[in-house]
Amino acid sequence: MKAFSRAGDGHVTTTLAPDEAALLSELAGQIADMLAPIARKEQGADATGGGDPDSAALRGDDSPDDSSDGLPDGPAGALGGATYRRTRTSALDRLLPDAYRGDEEAAAEFRRFTAGDLSERKIRNAAIVMADLSDAPNSPGPVDVTLDPDSVQAWLRSLTDIRLVVASRLGIDSDDGWNEDSDDENELMHGELYDWLGWIQDSLLSAFEDRA
Repeated sequence: MKAFSRAGDGHVTTTLAPDEAALLSELAGQIADMLAPIARKEQGADATGGGDPDSAALRGDDSPDDSSDGLPDGPAGALGGATYRRTRTSALDRLLPDAYRGDEEAAAEFRRFTAGDLSERKIRNAAIVMADLSDAPNSPGPVDVTLDPDSVQAWLRSLTDIRLVVASRLGIDSDDGWNEDSDDENELMHGELYDWLGWIQDSLLSAFEDRA
């Protein structure tokens, strides 16, 4: 993948290998799939005038031991599966964080009124990434991508969401990073993915902010 560069019309451009474009589209799709049940649940709650603020989905309790996201494991399901190190927060906790730590009642009330809208915004951002990469499956060669300012913002936010979920799998709770000395090949794969996504994000932001 080439670093992003700024075009004369204010857009930014890059070229990805077909497998890179397909992977980014797949990851964005997994974010949308992860959040869709919450968005639908909140839409249903609005229609009925209620909702369960203590629901497992809104708390991020997406499995009994909080170690799986309900998505397939391996490269094609890079955001799912068990974590490699114990982390204080699940994937959904990262995407929909508590506003009031230590006050579950206030946090639940906040989730009740914000989780649906926030999920929908994140799903829209992921959909923009997938739309911009829609030519990837049929491309016989490199995939050229051109983003306008609105798409750049959607990409930056969606890349952040994807990295948050990968970080939850790697057990990253601070700036310490992931365990590069791990003997687990899958953990190394996800660590390299985490770093690659960060490089893409930095490249995109640098190109977008380049006013020269």
